[in-house]
Amino acid sequence: MAGIAHSTLISSGCARSIVIAMLVISAADVHALLTPDTCRDLMRSALTALAGGHAFQPLRTVIRPPSLNGLLGLMSAHVTGHSPAGASIAAPGRSSGPSAGSSSSPSAGFSAGVSAGPSSGPSPASEPAFGMKSICVFPGNPLLGKDSHQGVVTLFDHETGEPLAIINASAVTEIRTAAVSALTTAALARPGSRVLTIFGTGVQARAHLHALTGPGSPTGPGHSSGPGHSSDPGYSTDPGFSAGPGSQARTGSEAGPGVSAGPGYAAVSGGVTGSGSAADFGMAAGSGYAAGSGSAIASGSAVGSGMAAGSGMAAGSEASAGFGFAEVRVVGRTFDAAFRFDENTRPFADAEAAVAGADVIVTATTAADPILMADWVDPGTHINAVGSSTPTAAELDPALLARAVLIADRRESLIHESGDYQRAAQAGTINPDHIHGELGEVLTGRVPGRTSPEQITVFKSLGLAIEDVVVARYLYDRASATGRGQRVTF
Repeated sequence: MAGIAHSTLISSGCARSIVIAMLVISAADVHALLTPDTCRDLMRSALTALAGGHAFQPLRTVIRPPSLNGLLGLMSAHVTGHSPAGASIAAPGRSSGPSAGSSSSPSAGFSAGVSAGPSSGPSPASEPAFGMKSICVFPGNPLLGKDSHQGVVTLFDHETGEPLAIINASAVTEIRTAAVSALTTAALARPGSRVLTIFGTGVQARAHLHALTGPGSPTGPGHSSGPGHSSDPGYSTDPGFSAGPGSQARTGSEAGPGVSAGPGYAAVSGGVTGSGSAADFGMAAGSGYAAGSGSAIASGSAVGSGMAAGSGMAAGSEASAGFGFAEVRVVGRTFDAAFRFDENTRPFADAEAAVAGADVIVTATTAADPILMADWVDPGTHINAVGSSTPTAAELDPALLARAVLIADRRESLIHESGDYQRAAQAGTINPDHIHGELGEVLTGRVPGRTSPEQITVFKSLGLAIEDVVVARYLYDRASATGRGQRVTF
């Protein structure tokens, strides 16, 4: 591992001590060193290493003290440092091999500039890495203006066990979760996909907007929202919302004083849309998540239509830089939260209307019960299900999983940790044989991805320790090489 200079033996007479130098990498450092494109390549490397049997990763351990309004998750992994057989993975920042826009790509005509399949070059997972993420999930944090996910990723020397670095886990989780979804979307979405719908208005929703619509989309620390938009985590404390000046020009829609749950939509007592939830653990929080048919929403407008370009993005152009989306729709806990999310997206209060005609859907919420129903989803849609990552929470209707080609980040994790899977299994609609494969298997070609334009594909993202550890090793190497981070001794 490059840049290691971590221990010094100090003698004084008979006394000996070892001083260990460890790097502390902040959230600002993570955002400076880790771009969505680089992270996508790292995630491809990590997942193919896992699929090739070149990583050890036990199921996560979750600790829930009964009197604590939160939990602690422990996620560890060891990458042995061997590239998966038959797979050649691009190094960060470099992509060669089939273009995602070529006819040989599974997403030809859709994911311009995004390579979903194998490409040449050394693998970022070709070196050993060993570490653990310790992540706290406190669902009340968004009310305090904080991410619900707080913790550290610890990187250890794989030969001695000495700690090399501690890294802000919130920033790592934010970027790597969305990068995995972008990688999956490139591999599984239909060619020519144009409409993206995002459920959620928090940290992960913003990260997914950035990862799926290109660098022109505002996200991350330092983002200054445009006029009429809030830079808070996307959570509205208002009991209701009436569309004020500007909403007509932006959407042509009318919003009532509140949003009620529609038929088949479970209004979750204690759910908050996307309040910083990432694909590690989902927990219900707050005063209620509801999106129903309480507002009349017009459809068909393009991103940026009728509004001034903001945040460095030309209206209706840079919004589609990453994947070619012409329209990005957002569903929030309230219409207010969706409206304030981003000026280049289209707010919806009616969840069913928001997914009508959508090609790609992201669910990034902390809803405890399904928010996306089977009969709302058109054939050919690809879904990244990100928010619910415990056995007690589910974002997807069990009937939707039964209709879909189901891809896991890891089978064992899906069966044991996913509330979406367990509810569908308990309902008798699916069983382990319904799992089509793991994402790493799709990326290496061991399992086919989409085989028909009519298939509904679902990627259930739970978040894996190997993703965090591979990112941690990359960040440690980059910080050591560039002088970022703070070196401390202990």
